[in-house]
Formats: sequence, structure tokens, C-alpha cells
Amino acid sequence: MEATIPGAVWLAGARIGGDLLCGGADVAGTFFADGIRIDGNAFLRNGFRAGGEVRLPGAQIGGELDCSGGFFESADDSLTAFGLRTGGNVRLGLGFRAVGRVQLMGAEIGGSLICTGGNFEQSEGYALAADGIQVRAGVFLRDGFHAMGTIRFIDAHITGSMECTDASFRCDGQRALTLQGAQITGALFFRALAHPPEGEVVFSNATVGRLVDDAAAWPLPGELHIDGFVYQEIDAGSPLDAPTRLQWLELQADRGGGMATQPYEQLAAVYDRMGHENDAVTIRVAKQRALRHQRHRLSAGRGLSALLYWTIRYGWAPWRAVIIGMFVVALSAALFAVADGAFVSTNDAPPFFAPAFALDTFLPFVNLGQEEHWRPDPNADWSLLGLSEFSGWVVQIWLWGHILLGWTISTLAVAAFTGLVRRT
Repeated sequence: MEATIPGAVWLAGARIGGDLLCGGADVAGTFFADGIRIDGNAFLRNGFRAGGEVRLPGAQIGGELDCSGGFFESADDSLTAFGLRTGGNVRLGLGFRAVGRVQLMGAEIGGSLICTGGNFEQSEGYALAADGIQVRAGVFLRDGFHAMGTIRFIDAHITGSMECTDASFRCDGQRALTLQGAQITGALFFRALAHPPEGEVVFSNATVGRLVDDAAAWPLPGELHIDGFVYQEIDAGSPLDAPTRLQWLELQADRGGGMATQPYEQLAAVYDRMGHENDAVTIRVAKQRALRHQRHRLSAGRGLSALLYWTIRYGWAPWRAVIIGMFVVALSAALFAVADGAFVSTNDAPPFFAPAFALDTFLPFVNLGQEEHWRPDPNADWSLLGLSEFSGWVVQIWLWGHILLGWTISTLAVAAFTGLVRRT
């Protein structure tokens, strides 16, 4: 049907045994098709133009709803199709343009929702609302897709993948894209955007099979919501290294009620499944560091947190304590060897051996027979390579610090190796 209709079209409750052909039609008023039943396809495409709202709530279409190349314009809602049921695809792309809200809440689409190259504009609020939609195949917002206003797929169920590539999302100061609570069986492609999203991106409590993204598609700091976001794997073509993924986590919005730990735990679990054990440890350590920094506002608490981080990475790297201990023992052994003239012994003492003395005094529960027979004499003088004279007090004070470090590092190492330091 190619016609110019100066007023409204009324097809509410109609039953059409074949196709609805409105390609090229120009409707000045509202297009009423509430509850319409069409056995075939509905074509509002190829130059179809609506100057008022197009209404398809509760419509049942056996085939496709094809609005490719159509122009839908209304002050408020340009296309209203909540509760729509189709046996095939819904096409809102290839030159499709909507000025005004598009509503697909609760729709059931037997094929794919194809918005490839579609243009959705709404000056305030959402441009496309597909809350609770059920799509048996995929959702495609790609290849020139443009949105001025919020795109919403809250609690959507998508059996296939959702692709957001070569797309533009703009809703500055508001939510540009929200998939809150959505379930996507396949992959979520969020990469190669025309430019970074202008507005918040919300994946909170969404579940996807595979995450495919890139850093260029990430929003600005404070505009990413991923608390409760679950994904089974990260695509090999996406950023996989832990430092880059930490930058992604740091883009999260401030919840105001404390730090969200789930995004860290989720990422670490995915690394475990992918066999990236070192990356998983890096993420878990970062979570603990951020969590402890938030909890310990006093300097003493922060000091303890720093000690746990630098020595054993909060229990995830106990070998660090061993390396630090070996370094301290070696350094002290070198000093004790140079200052051997400042040591005095008891009767029947074995020969003084600086490395054994350093190890004996460093490890709390080890007895090598050096510490009980040898001690520094604070009143003795000793020289460093014959260049300078030092008091025996230097060795004594050093030894006290050496023993304190020994108790501290040994305790932390034992706690880390035995799991006494809480890792979660």
C-alpha cells in the first residue's frame, strides 16, 4: 500500500489472513493496530512514514514485523508494541528511524531483533525500552546503529547473542545502555563502537555466556555498573591480562554503601576456569587491598594492611615472605661478619659464624647453637673495612630489629602457608 492518509488508521482488533502491506504509506495521524492478528508478515517499510504513534500492543504476527527504512515520529511514543508476539524477526534497521520512544516491553520475538543501522532518538528518557523481552535468536545493535537516549533491556531473555558493534550510545548524564538482570545465552559483543558510550553502562545482575569487548568501548570512570554481572568466559580477542581488567573494574560507579566485591570474585573465577592462575591471584589480591583500604580508615589499620600486602599478598603469595626473609638474613649476615669484633661469647662457645648466627636469631624456633653463645658487646668498637669506627650499639640495635623482623615475617609466612590469613 502506497498512500497518503491525512488522518488516523484504525486496525485495532483486526484479523488479516495474509500479509499487512504498508510499504511506502504516509500516515499523518495515529496508526491504531492494538491486538491485531496477522497470519503472515507486517511490512511497515521502504518509505513508510508515520506522523503519529504506531500502536501494536498485544499484536500477534505469524511472520515478521519489518519496519526497515521506515520513519516513525511522535512527540512521545513513536512505536508502541509491548506484549507483541511474532513468529519471525522484528526488523528496526536499514534506514529505520524513530523520533520518540520505541516500546517493546514484554514482547515475544520468534526470531531476532535486528536493529542494524537503526536510528533511535528521544530527547528525554529512553529511546528503546525492551524490558522483559523474550528473543528466541539474537539481538543486533550494530553496523551504524545510533541511539540518542537510553537503550533498555532490563530482565530481557535472549537465547542467542547480543551484538553491540560499530554502534553509538549517547545519553549524557543518564544511562546510555542498561542490561540489568538480562539473561543472554550466547555472547555479549560490546566492542568496536563508533565512540565510547556517552552515559552510564549497566550490566548489573546480567548473565551472559561469553563476554566480547574492548577497552575503547568502556565508559568513563564512575559510569560502569557490573555488580552481579556473571559471564562464563572472556573472549580471546578481548583484553585478558589482569592489569587491563583491573582498569575495567576501577571504572565502576560508587555505590555509596561500600565496595562491590562480586565483580572481583567473578573475574577471578573466570581466570581460574581459563587456566590463568596468576591473573586470578592478581585480581584477588587487588580485591583484598581495595577492601582493606576501605575498611581501615585509621593509620594503624592501613599499616597492617600494607604489611600483609607487601609480605604475603594477603595470603595469596606466601613465597614472598620466604624471599624477604632470605634477603634480611643475608644482609644481616654480611653486617655481622664485618662486625665480628663486636661480639663476645660464653664459655665453650662454638666458633662464630655470621650466616648461622643471622639465621639462628631470625627464625624463632630454630637453635643452631649461635644465639645462646654469642651476643654483641655495646661497649666494643668495630671498623667497617678499616675506614670508620662504630660502636657496638649499632650491632645491638640492628640485632633487635633483625629479631623483630624474624618473628614478624616467620609468623606471616606460617599464617599464609597454613591458610590462617583469610583470603576471601
